[in-house]
Amino acid sequence: MFERALVIDDVLWDLCGPRVQNGAFDRREHILEDLASAIVRERFPAAVIGERVLARKIFGLPSGKFPAQTKPDLVIELHQRLHVLEVKASKTDDNRSQCELTSPFREYLAARGHTGRAPREVEQDLIKLQLFLEISPRVDTCAFLMVDAYRGKRLKWSTVFSDASLFAETMRTDFMKQAAASLVAATKITAVRTSRCEADLIICNVASRLPASAI
Repeated sequence: MFERALVIDDVLWDLCGPRVQNGAFDRREHILEDLASAIVRERFPAAVIGERVLARKIFGLPSGKFPAQTKPDLVIELHQRLHVLEVKASKTDDNRSQCELTSPFREYLAARGHTGRAPREVEQDLIKLQLFLEISPRVDTCAFLMVDAYRGKRLKWSTVFSDASLFAETMRTDFMKQAAASLVAATKITAVRTSRCEADLIICNVASRLPASAI
């Protein structure tokens, strides 16, 4: 479904083409967020879909507790059960390896014993998705979706998600290193190509209370 949507017109190029060189703030991830929302809305009524809603409102968390101030990209509520999706895209010349952290996130990691370098954006999303399942019994599934178009010489996420050893080496927190084998096993990678761009679609079932046959 996502594969088909990405190859329509110039969607993939608009999402993943090279960074804007005019000094403007280049954030095109909203294209992927909108695309995910549109696909979900084809199957479910708008009333059960939450887009960029504060986690404290969804999960009933105290306002100062991490991840209360984060905003999951998409949450679907079906039969009083929640399904959470985080999306991310890399450009052909940017592999999305930034590692900026909010103070609450740093405090949370410190409380879990992490003293090393801040995790990259992708690892941050994986941590949050695992945590969502832990903090609310209403959450059934947490998934991570990434369109990886990077073609440079640095880290390529589709390669990382294909190899448990490399995944563990790439993660910076011990608890995510320990989850490497299960996360790689729960990942599907599909090549997506158009005349102007090519990418890998990564879909990882980060956490779930459902049997694999039900996902």
